[in-house]
Amino acid sequence: MPRRWPVLAGKVAVLAAVTLAALVPTVLLTFLAGQAVLGDKGISLADDGVLRAVLGTAGYLAGVGVLGMALGFLLRNIAAALTTVVAILLIVPGVVSLLPDNWSDTIAPYLPSNAGQALMNLGTDLRLLSPTAGATVVLGWLLILLSHAAIQLRHRDA
Repeated sequence: MPRRWPVLAGKVAVLAAVTLAALVPTVLLTFLAGQAVLGDKGISLADDGVLRAVLGTAGYLAGVGVLGMALGFLLRNIAAALTTVVAILLIVPGVVSLLPDNWSDTIAPYLPSNAGQALMNLGTDLRLLSPTAGATVVLGWLLILLSHAAIQLRHRDA
């Protein structure tokens, strides 16, 4: 195919659709099972912000899959892409927490894992962004990486 960016777009669309189709019922059933175990101490899907948090979990996890795919297209190496995803989601937040507090407090909320946590947060954790801002940050990371992947594909096609 002379232009491969439609392949990237198609793969991203299929991955997002399939993972969301699998994750939405999974997180809903997991939530309901957890609440059944908790009994009277649990919360309801009808409580303020709970449905958003449950569906936000599915959206964030689908976004992590798309993040991995974008890095795979960029790096063209499965091991490097997986290592980078793990580093971005698990190692970088720990390293950022070691920075001075004024730096850490400024940077940490905009990392993908912390922005995703804002989607799933029901409390008022002042260190996290609002759920809407968290979703925007996660989408921003995805758009930036997918844009770079599309640009790389265009240059490779030349």
